Amino acid sequence: MKNNISKIGSLIILALIMSGCSQQKNREQDEVEAIKGVYKTYTNYLEADDFDNFMTCWDENGMRSEPGRQAIIGKDKVGERFKDLFGRVRYKVAPIGEPNIEVCDSWGYGYAECTMTIIPKDGSDTIKTDLKVLTIFRKQTDGSWKLFIDCLNYQPTWSMDTIPEEFSGDNPYY
Repeated sequence: MKNNISKIGSLIILALIMSGCSQQKNREQDEVEAIKGVYKTYTNYLEADDFDNFMTCWDENGMRSEPGRQAIIGKDKVGERFKDLFGRVRYKVAPIGEPNIEVCDSWGYGYAECTMTIIPKDGSDTIKTDLKVLTIFRKQTDGSWKLFIDCLNYQPTWSMDTIPEEFSGDNPYY
């Protein structure tokens, strides 16, 4: 009888541990889905040419890193970088697969690949390139996620439509 009670107790403890692991896995999946939502929202606002809402996706201390440019630090500075572009071009972002997202406490990261098309509103030639993007997300006090570091690099071999020099330096559209 004592042996059966011990076995039952062990089974109950094992069930509680497994239940806790399952709940943790569900919470992590919820966070991953929330971050996927930020990616989608960010892209939707970019494509809709909606600067004000686009900037709501950024953490106050957010940073942007682009090839050939100094890092942009702070939401206000990131806004200055994008403000001039919104209204001058139309963006179209075509994801290449699903982003790879991991979460650890109040931090998350996502790695995504996409093809970006930039269509100048002045009738200039359309620019198309492929990008690799690593984004660090920070969980806000209200439980939402925002971009903390957005770092991109060019991968022109996918579409073969452009070369990195079109996006670097003095290009007026990017």
